[in-house]
Amino acid sequence: MKVVTDEHVTELDDNGIGITVATDSGSYSVSRVIVMAGQKPDTSIFEGVVELDESGIINVNEFLQTSDPNIYAIGGSTTIHYNPTGKDIYKPQLTEAVRQAVIVAQNINGGQVKDSGTQLSMSLNLDGTYMASLGLTYERAKAAGFDADVVTIEDNYRPEFMPTTTPVLMTLIWDKDTQRILGVQMMSKHDISETLSLISLCIQNQNTIEFLGMYDTMFQPNFDRPFNYVNILGQAAMAKAGTE
Repeated sequence: MKVVTDEHVTELDDNGIGITVATDSGSYSVSRVIVMAGQKPDTSIFEGVVELDESGIINVNEFLQTSDPNIYAIGGSTTIHYNPTGKDIYKPQLTEAVRQAVIVAQNINGGQVKDSGTQLSMSLNLDGTYMASLGLTYERAKAAGFDADVVTIEDNYRPEFMPTTTPVLMTLIWDKDTQRILGVQMMSKHDISETLSLISLCIQNQNTIEFLGMYDTMFQPNFDRPFNYVNILGQAAMAKAGTE
């Protein structure tokens, strides 16, 4: 499988058998194409009013105030705080905009509510297979300057003695220096959405692989194992970290 990330797509041609993707660097024959539209902020009317970065994005602080504290900004024209790296980035998300609107409404009325930042979760249900990622991949963690490590395992979401069970393929990325969780990717026929939300919280709270491996989970064989599969993922990371 080839994933094209750095080439400009010029044409898509569906011939009924497959799809030809033409880019500025070549062409590729594929069976399926996923198209996502990008975004570019139109903030020219704010020039000289509030501070913009070199790309025209409105800079905001943790209370979502612009360079003028009496002006708040939310949505697809503002920076957001990316918790895995601790830096502000431009990656508009619908869920972020909804939360920002609630925060600004409270702060305008005298509150001091801070934006919690984002882990940039991404998910897809393709033909009954759930695929999801949040935080940094191993490659992006290394590119961001982390001394990162990674582990990939597969385990069933509930005990094998149950009438049915389903495997979950999991990858965890962490910072070797602090053991802090940086990202995760998962794929399964089992719904993994709530598990991803849990690990998202771990990244936001700067929890470690040991925390993930040993935190107390609900246990009932119909739902999970004595150690939930996310515990097992954390323990796999602990085992690898302990041998290096």
